Amino acid sequence: MSGQKIFSKKTSAENTLKKTCTDTILVDKKISDSTFSGKKMADKGFTLVEMIIVLSIFVILIGILVPSLNALIDYRATRAAKSIVSGLEQMRTEAESRLVAEMKLERKSDGYYISYCEYRGKKSGMVWSDEKKIAPTKTKIEYKLDDYDTPRPVEMEEGESNSLIFTVDRNTGGFRPLQTQAVTTEDVNAMIDANTNLENSGVANTKGTDLSYYDKKMKSGQYAECYQIIVSGRVKKRTIFLEQSTGKVTMTVS
Repeated sequence: MSGQKIFSKKTSAENTLKKTCTDTILVDKKISDSTFSGKKMADKGFTLVEMIIVLSIFVILIGILVPSLNALIDYRATRAAKSIVSGLEQMRTEAESRLVAEMKLERKSDGYYISYCEYRGKKSGMVWSDEKKIAPTKTKIEYKLDDYDTPRPVEMEEGESNSLIFTVDRNTGGFRPLQTQAVTTEDVNAMIDANTNLENSGVANTKGTDLSYYDKKMKSGQYAECYQIIVSGRVKKRTIFLEQSTGKVTMTVS
């Protein structure tokens, strides 16, 4: 009897041990299968449906961003064109109250700038002032000349030597040709001194000395009269018209 009990207990212990080992093997197998399955999923990558969804989202984002970018570039072009118009009008106003006033439109490495050169009396002379950036380099600014050799618009190039210097004729109120350089302090003072000496001489009916300008000439021999400035954005274009004889400035959008 005692031997049977011992054998029974031994058999029970062996069964328990076998069950434990079997459970452990099953758990290890499940973990291994799960790991292998995850690896297979990772190696599989995106499905066709997932790729279509990603591409659809990308197309939608492009559709939103492109019009916004175009609108921003067009807005900057409009702002630049308006700045040029107001600058030319300011130059004309200053020329009426001063002996001479000029405006420079220049393309630099980081964008387009306008500035003004005005005569502020013998002590200060000709002074450049109020330089401001009106557009980034992505904006396209061109100009047209009343010249047979350059019938097409000319795109502005970088550098001070390629800048456009505008001035008005105080006798007529119209625009003078583009200038090769700004009038200097010495030029203005020499004119003032010459006219002062003429007045003091007491000679009647004698025409006074006029200011010497640096009117630009083209290869054809014609003066470089700028009658259009074209500012282009991504979609729209602004054309500024300069009426040479009257000095009137207008702008259209196309």
